[in-house]
Amino acid sequence: MIIELFHSRKVRKDFAVNTIGVITSLQEGLITIEEAEKMIFSPRTMNLVKTKGASEELLNILHLGTELEDVESLIPHELKSSLEEIKIQCLNLLKNRAENKINDHIYE
Repeated sequence: MIIELFHSRKVRKDFAVNTIGVITSLQEGLITIEEAEKMIFSPRTMNLVKTKGASEELLNILHLGTELEDVESLIPHELKSSLEEIKIQCLNLLKNRAENKINDHIYE
């Protein structure tokens, strides 16, 4: 979904909202980092969106997400702050794009 519609500002907003959901699920222990990688935080996803002209903000969020497994294994006491940093960056992305209202239905 992200790749097909990537040039749309709505997609950047959807990406931020979905990523906040993934991060919140990680923070609550509802999903694992491995599951989050399968959903969104993979080098493959990062490379695909980069080729589609992703903003630096978006690429940075994805990059931080791809490092979560390393943080968890090497410096586990920093995992909570890493998750919070990703969430803050997504919220900032939403704030910066607040003028982009979602006008169409998500499901048709």
